[in-house]
Amino acid sequence: MECVEVASDYLINRNTMMLKPNVGENKVSTFIREESHVICTKKNVQKILDNSCLLYGASFNGRRDFARAFLHTDKKLPVEVSAPSRIVMFPLRSTSSGEKIWIAYHHAKDQRISSPGTMEILFTDNTSYQIDISQSSFSRQYNLAARLVNRKHYT
Repeated sequence: MECVEVASDYLINRNTMMLKPNVGENKVSTFIREESHVICTKKNVQKILDNSCLLYGASFNGRRDFARAFLHTDKKLPVEVSAPSRIVMFPLRSTSSGEKIWIAYHHAKDQRISSPGTMEILFTDNTSYQIDISQSSFSRQYNLAARLVNRKHYT
């Protein structure tokens, strides 16, 4: 990923499509994919999630606890960053690198297997991202996020 913009801080918003930790030797800690460009920041992914959840009225831990209770699971939970804006981020962990990225549910337009054990995620701006993850793992994460987004239909 190549940075188009460098920011000292960042808050998740409706344009946020993906948060990806920087695992290189560069000083940038997070790559943020927004519609058609990439922002880099020194804040780590967890700090961005924490600050964004607080901005929208609850702590990351509170949002995670709600997801745990509602979804009846405690593994790789999606988090509703903003209820009014319906921003739900879900984590995906690469099987090869162990790297955890966060995807905005409302920007994940489609997905497909690009090779065995690798999924390609197509975003709403028609860009894509490949990650080493099984189709079943991706589907599980996506479906958990969908349940949070559509939870009024479950209550």
